[in-house]
Amino acid sequence: MFSCLDNDKMTNLIAELQLTKDVEGEIAEIGVYRGGSAQAISQQMPNKKLHLYDTFKGIVKSDKTIDIHSDGDFSGIDVEDIKKEMSKEVVFHVGTFPETFTEFDSKFSFVHSDTDTYFGTQETLKIFSNRMALGGKILFDDWKWHLCPGVEKAILEFLSNSKKYETKEYSNQFAITF
Repeated sequence: MFSCLDNDKMTNLIAELQLTKDVEGEIAEIGVYRGGSAQAISQQMPNKKLHLYDTFKGIVKSDKTIDIHSDGDFSGIDVEDIKKEMSKEVVFHVGTFPETFTEFDSKFSFVHSDTDTYFGTQETLKIFSNRMALGGKILFDDWKWHLCPGVEKAILEFLSNSKKYETKEYSNQFAITF
């Protein structure tokens, strides 16, 4: 399956994911696109339930005052093609996140957020920050990337309004440990 993540980003994703292998909880990815990183996550953690959240119709709710990407970017994906490549432990939530989120009683050990937008990043933090298991991680893609300034803005707002978390900065990725 195709992933927009380059080798360094995929290596970082797998390394952060592996650090949560003994942390209780489910896994989520917000912003699936063609499913390459989701497939890698599923292969690395086959015994954990993986929730995939995406419209599969492209970006929605972009903010023209901060986001470079527009509604509809990254469209033209057939979710059925992605489903064929995934294990049975994968649950697809097709539609706009967070409206498709129903796992209110679940704890999460790892979340990969690749929404490219302020709204998507902000909503990822709102929904998952209170549902992360101790030692769980959220890894954000497109941190400090010039085409996705809303991602950095949402993360910095969250960190300024919350308790201190352990963080790790990569080139264009950012991890928060809960």
